Amino acid sequence: MRISLGSALRALRESRGVSLRKMESLGGPSRESTRLYEAGTTIPTVDALNRLLGALNEPLDSEVAADLLQRVRAARGETVGGLHPDQQKQLVETVVRLILARDPRRTAPAIQLDARLEVERELVRLGVVQRRCL
Repeated sequence: MRISLGSALRALRESRGVSLRKMESLGGPSRESTRLYEAGTTIPTVDALNRLLGALNEPLDSEVAADLLQRVRAARGETVGGLHPDQQKQLVETVVRLILARDPRRTAPAIQLDARLEVERELVRLGVVQRRCL
C-alpha cells in the first residue's frame, strides 16, 4: 500500500533528522506550512515542494523527488496537455524507454525528470499546451 503524500514528506524529513524549525531555517517552507503538508491538510505547491527538497538536500532529479513531484501535481489536479495523471505517467514511462534505447548507460531514475521535460517540450512544440515554469 502506498503511503499518503503527507506521510511521505514527513518520513523524508525525519529520515534526514531535520526538525520543522531546522528545515525552515534551511530555506524550506515555514514550520506551519510543513506541518499542514505532512498532516495532509494542505497540498504543497511545486515551488514549496522544491524548497522542501532543497532544504533536505534531496536532489531534484532523484527518484524520490520525481515521485513527490508527480504526486503533488496529481493532487493539485495539474495535468500536462490535458492528460490524466495516469496517462502522463504512461507517456513519461514510454519516453524513459525511448531514452534508454538511445543511451542504455543511463538509469531510469536519473532520466525520469528528463523524460517529463521532454514530453512537456514536445507538447509545447506541437501547440498542445503553452509553455509554463516547472
